[in-house]
This record gives sequence, structure tokens and C-alpha cells, in this order.
Amino acid sequence: MAKPKRGQSTATIDNHVGGRIRERRIMLGLTQQQLAEMIGVTYQQAHKYERSINRVSAGRLFEIGRALSVPITYFYEGIGEEGPRQITLHQRMQLKIARNFAEIRNEKHQGAPDAWYPAVCRLGVVSRHSHQILRSQHRQGGGRS
Repeated sequence: MAKPKRGQSTATIDNHVGGRIRERRIMLGLTQQQLAEMIGVTYQQAHKYERSINRVSAGRLFEIGRALSVPITYFYEGIGEEGPRQITLHQRMQLKIARNFAEIRNEKHQGAPDAWYPAVCRLGVVSRHSHQILRSQHRQGGGRS
């Protein structure tokens, strides 16, 4: 017996959830391999979740949320909004800063932004939320080794 096709709305939601997983992983400066290890799956499986090739079970989504430090509702935010979600220049800059920070291997150098980052936040170049993410990532050893 042939498997029934998923409805358009279900596929759209799956694509949105996969995209939000990828977006959060990148924001934290993690590779797909690192995320896969955190949730106990292969790199290929993490890739399939992000690209919506395979659906994410409720239990696995819970584990992904925990690994990425977000509630499950994070993955559903923005569903039903008109058109594709556009990333702003400001958000793109925040992602670039997070990726670059994750590339810093020396712990002493990772601590350097603590001195100047609050001033940059006050200028509105980067949000305080991004600063908090970077600091927590540094404390948890989230930079690449």
C-alpha cells in the first residue's frame, strides 16, 4: 500500500521547524556534527532534520531544544506569517559575529569581547541578547576546539 503524501501545510511546518533548527545552530556557532553529537544522532541525520528530509519526532525536538537552549515553541515561532522570513542586515551581522566568535580557539582571546562588547551593545550595533548568548557559549566551552 502506498504511503499517503503529506499535506502542503504539514510539509510547510516541517520545513519551518527544520529551518529554525539550522538557524539556531548557526547562531550558536555549532557545526552539524557538533549538534548531532549533542543529540545522539549521526551528522547525516542532523542534516536531514534541518533540510526536512526526515521529520523530527516530539522527543527528538525536545532534545534539540535542550541542546540549543531554547524551548520547543522556538521552532514554531513565525509559522503562518506571510511570505518567507527575511533576515535583516542587523540579524545577519549578529550571526556573523557569533560564527566568528566560535572560531576563536584561545580562551584568553575569547574573553576579550567582555571588555568592549557592552559599549557596542549600547551603540545598538549588536543586541544585548547576542552578547548574553556569546558569553554563555564561552562559559560552557561552546567555542570550537
